Amino acid sequence: MGKHDRRYEQSDAEKKASKKGSRSKAKGKHGEKTTADLVEPFAPGGFEVIQRNQGKWTGKHRPEVAVCREGNYHNQIVHFECKWRKSIGWKKALLQAEADCAPYAMPVVVGKYDSDKVRDELGRLRSDPVNAPMVFMRLSDWLPMLQVWLEKIETERLDP
Repeated sequence: MGKHDRRYEQSDAEKKASKKGSRSKAKGKHGEKTTADLVEPFAPGGFEVIQRNQGKWTGKHRPEVAVCREGNYHNQIVHFECKWRKSIGWKKALLQAEADCAPYAMPVVVGKYDSDKVRDELGRLRSDPVNAPMVFMRLSDWLPMLQVWLEKIETERLDP
């Protein structure tokens, strides 16, 4: 029996690393699905929210989640980079989103920390109500949205 005929046994370290990679992929898919589910109700008619794992993208610009015109998957309007982790490098994630997004698309990072538990004053683990998904983006991309929102509030206030 040659050395290639024997079945390869993974070491404990290799098994642990493999399991860790599987968990990381599962968390990533969960984060992408959660982001798509949260964004979907806000996409008006004529727009759709697409996830990478739906297999609608080929080529260079493959976001994890994107908002695009219905049926036009390669012309993204918003490119979401999703990070569900113990610690999130927000700036690095935004640079990744900017590098990956299509021209003229708005890059946005959506992140949530792994742990949704915090210790209370007695040391007991409790759910953390603040640990909701967060958004990180350039101020220059956010300010026009603020302007539209404030104009909407002003219009609603003036209308009887």
